[in-house]
Amino acid sequence: MRFILSAPFHTAPPNPAFLTGDAIAGLARAAEDAGFWGVAFTEHPAPPEAWRATGGHDALDPFVALTWAAAVTTRLRLLTNLTVLPYRNPFLLAKTSATLDRLSGGRLVLGAGVGYLEGEYEALGVPSPSATPASTRRCVCYRSPGPARSCPPRGPRSVPSRSGRCPRRCSNRTRPSGWAATAR
Repeated sequence: MRFILSAPFHTAPPNPAFLTGDAIAGLARAAEDAGFWGVAFTEHPAPPEAWRATGGHDALDPFVALTWAAAVTTRLRLLTNLTVLPYRNPFLLAKTSATLDRLSGGRLVLGAGVGYLEGEYEALGVPSPSATPASTRRCVCYRSPGPARSCPPRGPRSVPSRSGRCPRRCSNRTRPSGWAATAR
C-alpha cells in the first residue's frame, strides 16, 4: 500500500503558516522521512467565492509547490491532484510537466482531469466541458524542453501547433507517470 500526503489547503482561506517555502519544504521532508510514497497538490487558480464559502478551498500552483518539494527530497513522488487540462495551454503544460519530471529525476505523477467548477472556467476565460465537449479531449504530449522539431497533429484528439512545431522528445529514460479523472 502506498500513502500520499495531500497538502493541507482544504480550507478557505488557507492557514498562512502553510503558505511559505519553508512550510512546503518541511512538509515534503517530513512526508519523505515518514515513508510516504508521494505528496500531492491540487489546482484551483480561481475558485469561486460561493464554492469557497460552502467548503471549497484555495490552492497554490501545483507545479511551483511540487518543484519546491522536489528540491528538498530525493525519492518522494510529486503528484498533481489534479491539474485541470482545459485551464492550461497543452504545450505549456507539457513543457512544465516534462521540466519538473526531468529536474526531479522522474518523480512527477501528473493527475489530469477536466474539472467541474463552472465559475472557475468563467474566471479563467476558458469554455467549460459542459459548454464545449471538445475541451475534454485535449491531449498532452510529454516532451522535454529543448529544440523544436516538425510535429504534425496526430488524430482528432491532438492539439495542433499554429507553427507546426513541438518540443523534441526527452533523451533521458524517464517519462512522467500519470492518471486521469473524468468530469462529474
